Amino acid sequence: MASLLPFLLFSLILQSISVVAQTKSTIATGDSFTAQTNNSTWLLSPSGDFAFGFLPLEETDLFLLSIWYAKISEKTIVWYANGDSPAPKGSKVELNANDG
Repeated sequence: MASLLPFLLFSLILQSISVVAQTKSTIATGDSFTAQTNNSTWLLSPSGDFAFGFLPLEETDLFLLSIWYAKISEKTIVWYANGDSPAPKGSKVELNANDG
């Protein structure tokens, strides 16, 4: 029984992390997200193969707005916006309706 306790605690921790780190699979007008170190994924494709959001650049407070492969541990970027001018921490993307 004692050897089962660490496994149960580990499972509980993983479950808690997955609830906190949940991402959206759909977006709506007015939705937004911010470049933060603790939550870079904003949107996950229906298959779960791709993710969209801010990826932090190593050892900086800068981020790339990107699409990457979500099912592999090494986040391989497929596309990114404005790579010559990465977004600072706190940058925000918001989906607005366009009247024009």
